[in-house]
Amino acid sequence: MSCFESSTFLKNPDVMNQEVLISACDKLGWKYTVTGNELTIFQLNANENLRGEYAMKIVGNKVTYNTYYLQNARNKVQELQNVFMI
Repeated sequence: MSCFESSTFLKNPDVMNQEVLISACDKLGWKYTVTGNELTIFQLNANENLRGEYAMKIVGNKVTYNTYYLQNARNKVQELQNVFMI
């Protein structure tokens, strides 16, 4: 059973830009898929095995992240935010 936590990515959902999120993922080398307004990040590095679960999912301005398979999940969310905010 997986454990997921959620938080709001930005205080102002009007400035959430999926193209910038995609650019941030590309800069970090993270693998993702886009379906509608949902960005799903499924691999953060080549050595991890999430057993079919996603690392992060961003819908609108809400990010849900996997804390079961990723011990440093909160840090990874912060890393994405840091690149996104630049």
